Amino acid sequence: MATASKTVLYKIWKMIALRLLPPIMASTSQSIRVLLKQMPGTVPAVRLLRRLINPHERSILRLKRDKNSGLLQESPRTSYNRYPSLFQFVANDVNNVRAPKILSFGCSTGEEVFTLADYVSHGRITGIDINPSSIKKCRERLAKEPNSNVAFKCTASVRHELDEYFDAIFCLAVTRHADLALEKPDSCEKSLPFEKFDILMREFCRVLKPGGLLIIWNSHFRFSDTGVAQRFITVCHNSLPPQDLLYGPDNRRIDGTVYTEAIFRKHNAEMVNA
Repeated sequence: MATASKTVLYKIWKMIALRLLPPIMASTSQSIRVLLKQMPGTVPAVRLLRRLINPHERSILRLKRDKNSGLLQESPRTSYNRYPSLFQFVANDVNNVRAPKILSFGCSTGEEVFTLADYVSHGRITGIDINPSSIKKCRERLAKEPNSNVAFKCTASVRHELDEYFDAIFCLAVTRHADLALEKPDSCEKSLPFEKFDILMREFCRVLKPGGLLIIWNSHFRFSDTGVAQRFITVCHNSLPPQDLLYGPDNRRIDGTVYTEAIFRKHNAEMVNA
């Protein structure tokens, strides 16, 4: 009887432990993370350690050290179907275009490209990224899920693309920087100067067809501040997530402003003459 009672008590305590320990440990872990984040130097130290351990992150670190690499966004994190309203808008717009050519700039590990392949199954979609580790992952997935309409390139820019080639260009969560989001400095010049954004937008304008769509979202800059903005009209606003950490052409932080313009159409002859 004594042994049976001990067995029952053990099972009861085990059940209680399995129910109570996970939330307690999660709460403790969260408290430790909050405490560590408050300690000076902890966040950059953890970020560096992660990059040294992870081959994918080490590749980013090498690019960051190369001042001529053209690196913009340092984080390779992405997910499938991140911005469904933007994807759907473009899918509807190019529905009647025969084999529309679509560019995913800064495609990371390819989730955005494969998302677009689902939304625009008749499109020819190119994903480019500066990180060779990311492009390797993209091509590994493409080998497992063959799609003749999907291609990937490892490059930092679109300077080698043909003039007026693409029907739509996506640049989502690329023209931003983790240090700006974390520290919110008065100037972005050290981490990501406005000039880089402006040059990139000029290149996008060159390779985008008249009437084509340029999709810019989750950025620290406003497309309306660029030198090519007058060649476009805004056709779609987005509000989630809001863009409220913004920097102007002078690299100074713009306070008290939320920017919602997300999709822009390049003027064609009919629009110019209207």
